[in-house]
Amino acid sequence: MDFAENYRCLLQDEIQSAHWSYSQVTLHPVVNYYKCQGCNKTVTDVVAIVSDDLVHDTHAVSVFADRVFQHLQAKSYTFERIVQWTDGCGAQYKCKDAFHDLHSLKKMANRVERIFFGSRHGKNACDGESAVIKRTITQAVKARRVIVQSAAHFFAYCKTHLVKPDFIDGQCEHYRRDFIFVTTADISRPEVKDDIVTVKGTTTRTFHSIKSEGPLAIQTRSFSCFCHGCENGNGSLCFNDTHVDPWKHVEIKVKRKAKKDGASSFPVLEEGPGQSVSGDDLTTDLARRISVLYDDIAVLQSSPNDGNGNDLAGLDDSGRDVPAWLENLVQETCDHLDESSRNLFEIIVSCKVL
Repeated sequence: MDFAENYRCLLQDEIQSAHWSYSQVTLHPVVNYYKCQGCNKTVTDVVAIVSDDLVHDTHAVSVFADRVFQHLQAKSYTFERIVQWTDGCGAQYKCKDAFHDLHSLKKMANRVERIFFGSRHGKNACDGESAVIKRTITQAVKARRVIVQSAAHFFAYCKTHLVKPDFIDGQCEHYRRDFIFVTTADISRPEVKDDIVTVKGTTTRTFHSIKSEGPLAIQTRSFSCFCHGCENGNGSLCFNDTHVDPWKHVEIKVKRKAKKDGASSFPVLEEGPGQSVSGDDLTTDLARRISVLYDDIAVLQSSPNDGNGNDLAGLDDSGRDVPAWLENLVQETCDHLDESSRNLFEIIVSCKVL
């Protein structure tokens, strides 16, 4: 998947001043490869995202990827493993925020990996699809067959003329194309964003393969490999171990920032397909929640108010009420944990705050 260069909306008979004032359209093709359910042949399924949002960042990428997988799930496809191929753009795919968001895709598959093309070698099938789509619309505009002045017009023309169906005359087609429209309102960009710490112990630009290991953990290595051992998820059996380094475990740390309204904003541990929250995942999540709670307590103790305008400067710890948002955080955590972990968490909270 990759962003195309924005499409510039133009008119065949435009006035001179239109050269300096024009609309743009974001185009983000995602070329998917999977086995056909009918004949087991490889399918090339192009899903092109059309949007009026012109900010090409990790928030947009996260929404686009989610919409694409919803589209595939609507066709009754399920996946055991997802491998994404992207370029190494630091604002979109290869940065600390993108690594943190990668875990959200685990609701689509048990194994999620992202492979990065080498620097300045990111040309792929998405570029060809972008060229075909934009050239077709440009030719239609110049032939006066259509007027495209917005992303909505662009999307409407594509849905009418450029869609390639899954079946023709009852026979399955192995080259498919469809379009999804995403508006600016569909992309959430929080005013207060958690401060994700840059991945430590390695340089982001040096590795070209990552995979999600948990809510706040990834594995990285400098090169990608698709030998039999790596394909089965067992890196210790890699046939190319003389050239490919082993997977390295990396923790993702998040410094939670307090919201102005004092509401809780830390992510809830998500369960993968057929998985339950237990064992190491539960221990990690409990430790993370305690750390988040301590951060909130530190904010509460150092701040002259509780985030709702109530002055706390003159109160000592014994006379200071616990704000409702902190109580909600404790309750939310207790509801998420099993009985033994819940008891442990309540003990810690009562000793520290209550």
